Amino acid sequence: MHRLGWLAFAAQFAPRIFQIRQRTWIGLGVGLLALFGLAIWAVVALIGWFFGQAQALTGGVQELLADPARGVMQQVEQGLPAAREQLDKYLDGLLPAQKEEAASPHNHYEEAKQ
Repeated sequence: MHRLGWLAFAAQFAPRIFQIRQRTWIGLGVGLLALFGLAIWAVVALIGWFFGQAQALTGGVQELLADPARGVMQQVEQGLPAAREQLDKYLDGLLPAQKEEAASPHNHYEEAKQ
């Protein structure tokens, strides 16, 4: 009986729906397309923003880890010079700034000068 209620309700409004002008349907369609377009744009913008936040967060974590690692490396170099080679195996990539400094031609000139 409940389904008959819905069917009767739809039968009442079906003729009214068919009397709506074509221009109105086109306006509704364009409006819905614009709404869906804005929703998709908002999702893409949020994904881009989240990606940017994640990159900033990982960059900050890398810097937080790199500073103590540099301190440990300096202390080890002062105490045990041969231990640097052993630590380089484990910390490869954690200290990119030191490797870039070591690879610069200016440092090679300074080393050759000494």
